[in-house]
Amino acid sequence: MKICVMRHGQTDWNVQKKLQGQSDIELNEEGRKQALAAKGKVKQYHFDLIISSPLSRAKETAELAKEENTPIIYSESLVERGFGKLEGLDLNLLSEIESYDMTKNKVESTEHLCQRIANFLDELQETYKDKKILLVTHGGTAKAIQYYFTGILGSAILQNGEIREYDYETRKKG
Repeated sequence: MKICVMRHGQTDWNVQKKLQGQSDIELNEEGRKQALAAKGKVKQYHFDLIISSPLSRAKETAELAKEENTPIIYSESLVERGFGKLEGLDLNLLSEIESYDMTKNKVESTEHLCQRIANFLDELQETYKDKKILLVTHGGTAKAIQYYFTGILGSAILQNGEIREYDYETRKKG
């Protein structure tokens, strides 16, 4: 079974390099253009189903990029990593995030994010074995999906509106 992952279109916070996390930030005009541009790529796959994060930026991306009759399901499992009280801060501080008191600031750990995504992807494989699925999500969540399939939790983040394909058959289990 193959799935594709798409990162939401651009937001003003992306441009301002602010840590979005689970803050519900809408697409900006460029983000809407990116979602519409991705529609051509989405059509090539003929997805049976789209599963999207319910946060506005992902939800609108899914709605703009989908083929006319493709159903969309919204799943809390695909929301971005929660950064709690740190959301809205300068993204350049992300490299220092581990020095913050994670519990006090209500930051979701990388381990928790990766486990949340692994549980979701395991369930997805069981529930939708024969379906072509597009997941519309966020940068951090996309990294956790990459880790699930490749065993690498690198810094290679999806660009806004970019689509990446993964295959359960070639998954590197770690």
